Amino acid sequence: MCIRDRYCSIKIKHEDKEYENKFSVIKMTVLEKSHGYLRFIQKSRRHMRKVIPDYTTSQTRIFITKLIDGNQLLWKWGEYESQHSLEQEMELDVGEYYILVEPEWLYEEIQQLVIAWYGKEYVLFEEVNMNKEEFCLLYTSD
Repeated sequence: MCIRDRYCSIKIKHEDKEYENKFSVIKMTVLEKSHGYLRFIQKSRRHMRKVIPDYTTSQTRIFITKLIDGNQLLWKWGEYESQHSLEQEMELDVGEYYILVEPEWLYEEIQQLVIAWYGKEYVLFEEVNMNKEEFCLLYTSD
């Protein structure tokens, strides 16, 4: 979904997934070179205090890669954090980027997060059906 001011986002839900599949691979297509901010947002304590009084955000592993040569992923950025909102300023060239998001959910009740982009140009987000092994086979450290 994209709205005015070049803000694009995708909501990820893991409530219906089996425990070993609590991750997502998101394809982010960049149509024009762009400078902007990529954000990963979980529910805040303020939104959850009535449902889960001692709510805290879940640790989340994030890898951002760029598809090169049509069959390899080149590492661009990664993080392993427990924050309501994690933001990374980025310069993105035209192409396809793949984002692996693997939260270690603490609560059954809430297993959702949002990936958002705010920049000069739009990007397109799409959740893809790829398992971790396929993602790792495409990954290169060069």
